[in-house]
This record gives sequence, C-alpha cells and structure tokens, in this order.
Amino acid sequence: MINDTSISDKFYLQLIDALPSCVYIYGINQKTIRVMKNLVLIDFTNESFHALEYAIEFTKATGGDLELFNVATAESYNDKLKSLQLLKEAKDSDDFKLIITEKIGTLEDDVPAYINEHKSEIGFVFLGTHDKRFIENFVKSRALKLLNDTDAHFVFVPQTLKEYRPIKHVVTTISNDPQTLQKVRVLRFLGHFMNFKLTFCTYNTDDAKEKAQINSRLEMAKEILDGHGIDVHVEYIADKPNDVLINFEDYARNHDADMVAFIHRSDPGIFSGHLTRFVEAIIRNEHEMPVIAVQDIPTVQLDNFRAIAV
Repeated sequence: MINDTSISDKFYLQLIDALPSCVYIYGINQKTIRVMKNLVLIDFTNESFHALEYAIEFTKATGGDLELFNVATAESYNDKLKSLQLLKEAKDSDDFKLIITEKIGTLEDDVPAYINEHKSEIGFVFLGTHDKRFIENFVKSRALKLLNDTDAHFVFVPQTLKEYRPIKHVVTTISNDPQTLQKVRVLRFLGHFMNFKLTFCTYNTDDAKEKAQINSRLEMAKEILDGHGIDVHVEYIADKPNDVLINFEDYARNHDADMVAFIHRSDPGIFSGHLTRFVEAIIRNEHEMPVIAVQDIPTVQLDNFRAIAV
C-alpha cells in the first residue's frame, strides 16, 4: 500500500504510469493500489491440474494473487472443499500462497455469475481444455459457453501443455476491425514482466481502402506498444481474412510460439459457425500453446479495469 502524503500528485501520476498494469487504482487522493488476482477453475480433472500448474508460474511471473475456484453440489461440498484445501497445501510455497473458494452451484450458472461479480478484481481466468468431442463439431463446448457468458479474459491451457514454458514469442492477428486492438493492451501488460517477441499475423489485399485500414490498425498497435520493450514483427500469412484464421495455428506452431492471442468475437448462439470452430480448435491445439482469449468488452470497461488497460 502507498500512503505517503509527501508524494506530490505529479510524481504519483508518474509513479502510477510506471507501474505494471496489474494494479487497480481506487483513488489518487488515497494513493492506494491493489494487485489483481487470477482465477483458475478446478474440477479435479487432469486438465484442471495442468491449468493450475501453468497458472501458478504465470502468476508468479506477472505478480498478483491466484485463486482456486470450484463449484459443488450441496452433498459434495464438504468433500470438495477438503480436496481444494489439500490442493492448496500441496501447491503453497514460502513465497506464494493460493486462495481457495468453494461454492455450491453449477458450472453453467454459478461460475459465470462469480466471475462477472468479481470482474473488476480478476486479471485472467485459467481453464484447462480437453480434446474436442464429436458433438462439439455442431454444438458449442462448455468452455466456449463460459467464455461467451463472462466479461473476463481467459487463458486456455491445452492438455498437451504439461508444464509452464517461459513466454518468448507471442503470435496474434491484426485485421481492419477496430476491436482488434483490444488484445494489444493485454499483451502490453504481459510485456511489463516477460521479454517476448510479438508477431502480428494479417493478410494481403488488393483493395486499397482495406489495405489502408489494416495499415492504420498496425500503426495504432505499434503506438500502443511503443516504449514498452516489445519486439514487434508483421507477417502476411494469407490473401483473405478468413484464411488468416485457417493458417494461424500452423504459422504459430512452425514459428515456435509460446502463446497465441485472439479477440473473442464468436456468435453467442448455441451452434458452431466459422469463428466458433476456429476458437474451439485453437483453445485445444495439439502444439502446447496456451491461448489468451481477450473479450470484446467496451473500451470504458477496459479503461476502468486497470489490471488490464493502462
């Protein structure tokens, strides 16, 4: 906590601007800051344990707290709470303590409700993913439904990723859509703590207006990142927007990406479309790449949520 009335407001503003964007500012007069927390969803499957291992090391790298969250039936509440406490004891260390929260409820209703209730405190929600089931070719998975029902940024940890790998190369996309820039702020946040190269994947087009829009988005993205020590590269991997999504995972794999990121824009309906199939595939990729899904939330919410947008 900072509570020093001798610090001038001007100096304090400079201090806040220099701080990593994992802080939420309650008020400049009080000069009080709070570190964000990450949330990892635990259902005691191997996938959730893999996500926990990744979330621990990720949170250590970025700073902040890590909360283990589980929902249970009334009948299983005590047993699940005990299991959660044992998991905390096993993973706690002298320099890193976990928080646990056990709730009575359902995955479909109470997990989104909890995340949305605490969205001003949460930086990232970590979720382990399993292999895609046949029915998910037609109907959206629980993971995607959870993403659709919440206002939080997710880190999906595929089951192929068995341990945390330092992030040295991040791959994402840039299109002519204004919302494409929202994920850049999240990546800028990571740049405070991780020294990585960032590759923007986009497409060539013969349409002069469209090309100008893409170039404008690229320049704006570079301006957002300017001065934050992130090595930025641009790669043209397709000739059409849809082909960027088709080629994206292979490009990331072939260029040793340690993380990929996308802006979540899929249709919130039940059945799977083009964008939904892309999301379902990338969050379950077989190439050990964790995936940041940045929500398409209003800019004012990102601006108020200082844990992400500074």
